[in-house]
Amino acid sequence: ADRPILLMFGALRDYKGLDVGLAAMRAIVETIPGALLLVAGQPWREKSFYQETVRQQGLADNVRLDLEYIPEEAIHDYFSAADLLLLPYTHFDAQSGVGVGALPYGLPLIVSDCGSLPELVNDPASVVEPGNAQQLAARIIAVLSSPALHARLSADATELSLLYDWTSIARDLCRQVDDLLVGRPQGNSR
Repeated sequence: ADRPILLMFGALRDYKGLDVGLAAMRAIVETIPGALLLVAGQPWREKSFYQETVRQQGLADNVRLDLEYIPEEAIHDYFSAADLLLLPYTHFDAQSGVGVGALPYGLPLIVSDCGSLPELVNDPASVVEPGNAQQLAARIIAVLSSPALHARLSADATELSLLYDWTSIARDLCRQVDDLLVGRPQGNSR
């Protein structure tokens, strides 16, 4: 509770930008020495690779590695503890289940401009160039340094979560089906 927690969550594949997050952390700790990057998820390489990378970066006091599959019942603890969710992907063509899952917690996101990640934030400044650790660090520092900005981004996340809940998705699908059926000629059962 006494230090800001940045979360990178989920399977640790190379495209998810852990290297970018670690490079950003070096700049962040110069301004916010107590910042902690919590990396939680199933590793795709040997655990020693990640441990050695953190050690080489000189970030052992500012990075916690929970390198294991995170069971469903523990996800709440991670999202509730974090102040920001980082999705600094270097390339991506889809939507992030982790990002969508974090929104109902009111957890602000900082995302890369790839795939559908920008759809998970309302503030364009929360979208950074893929691979740009300096831009990522600057945005994180700005959010952590401004309680008002953090609160606004948290409210944005909660608002966006309403677009991605199952009830909203079902209503939208039913509305689209109704629109299609209205446009169909009477008597046609196909």
